[in-house]
Amino acid sequence: MVSRPSSHWIISCLLCLHGFCVVDTASAADEYELKLIDNSTTFSQAIAINAKLEILGAREVEDGPSIAMKPYFRSGDTDVQLNPPKGFTNLEPQALSETGLVVGYVSRPLGSENGSLRGFVWNSKTSELSLLEPLPTDIGSHAQDISADGKRITGYSTGHTPPRIRPCVWQWQEKAKKYQPQQLSTILPNNPYLQTGQVIISPDGKRIAACITEEQLSDFVFDSSLFVWTCSESGEWERKKLSNEQPKLKDMNDLATIVGATAGEERGRACVIDPDGKIELIELLPEDETNVAYGINNAGTVVGMSDDPHGGEGGPQAFIWRKGVVEPLKLLKSTVDSSAMAINQDGAIAGFMLKDSREDASIVSFVRIAK
Repeated sequence: MVSRPSSHWIISCLLCLHGFCVVDTASAADEYELKLIDNSTTFSQAIAINAKLEILGAREVEDGPSIAMKPYFRSGDTDVQLNPPKGFTNLEPQALSETGLVVGYVSRPLGSENGSLRGFVWNSKTSELSLLEPLPTDIGSHAQDISADGKRITGYSTGHTPPRIRPCVWQWQEKAKKYQPQQLSTILPNNPYLQTGQVIISPDGKRIAACITEEQLSDFVFDSSLFVWTCSESGEWERKKLSNEQPKLKDMNDLATIVGATAGEERGRACVIDPDGKIELIELLPEDETNVAYGINNAGTVVGMSDDPHGGEGGPQAFIWRKGVVEPLKLLKSTVDSSAMAINQDGAIAGFMLKDSREDASIVSFVRIAK
């Protein structure tokens, strides 16, 4: 934001009220345009963004006498609310492809016939929602990530007797016009525990990462490590151990660099994991004590959130990390709280922010577009 008071600053603020803010900075490389998505009177957050600047997010809306969180998909200035299919009570979106496909999971009460959890894919062009089949003999599935072209979806499949939570990939079958699940190889056939729970895929669809069980030490104690599966020319997924650690995985680029946060500590730390498994912590912003990296693009730019000690006067703050240097993400001068949740290949960043500290101020989704 402009550091000096001026007529340009006043004009910029007026533009912000209408959804856009054009910002000039000392460095031309840091010039950006800010779009505010104020589609809730209380809370809205963007969780994914693609090259078309389509947004996947969630917002609070009135639901009878109460407030409920509802997922939304935005293209241009139009929001579409995603609703669970008949027989399910909840829908949680997780990722967005460059082709406008949304994946996630739908759920219903435990004990429901045919399981309580199913992965889904929703097509923004047709508004059609399709459920993803679990692996054979399983009863549940959960989609968590999708390749840029929408042809591969990753997540896990669940079953019981014996308990199992197996990482898998759903491959689009053009002839059958459906996604076919395929189990990713694991150390233990049933993989009774999926450490940190996330199965992510690179945008080009060639690599998948997850923390799987290496050994079950007792009924509720498991030894897990980070593995990467690479798709060979023959179409087989070849597994390789990347690290003994079990980080919380959030995103991966085409260069096989992974971001997320450390696990197993009281306070997590944002980290970058290179293709050889070396883990580098991202520095905290001043006076903060925890952070997490949510997104990375092929240029190696990382975005996320850094937070103050619990109970402090401050709040979360969006950060950007480039070439080993972390700094606060520039948004509005009046921004109080913020978090950067995603970044696309062109450097556009999406997340949420509290515009100011007024009691009636709402938290809004934002898109920060590099100029």
